[in-house]
Amino acid sequence: MIPASVVGAFVFLISANRREYSVLKDVMAHAADVEGQQGMLWRFGPLFDELGKSSAQVSKVLTLSREGRGADIEPEDYAETVRELYAALSGGGGRSISAEAAGKVESNLAGLRPS
Repeated sequence: MIPASVVGAFVFLISANRREYSVLKDVMAHAADVEGQQGMLWRFGPLFDELGKSSAQVSKVLTLSREGRGADIEPEDYAETVRELYAALSGGGGRSISAEAAGKVESNLAGLRPS
């Protein structure tokens, strides 16, 4: 006979996964909308390089973003990259962004302007 606690744990895991999946699906849809065909996160790459926040995970996300494959980015990686960008911009560890890095980001973002 299977103990009730085992059945309860199994049911809890199934229901938790179903709740997480709906949130995950929403995050993936939002990331795909933000990234679009031309990508968005890669445009902030110079800031990651300037502030020394570039890791293997960030590089992978930026590469997929540059290639227009935003739908292929894992939601956890996307969220972590955005959090790192926010932390770098809000705190920066007392470092400021150079004019050259700001200019690169500006020129990257200029490509988004409608003609």
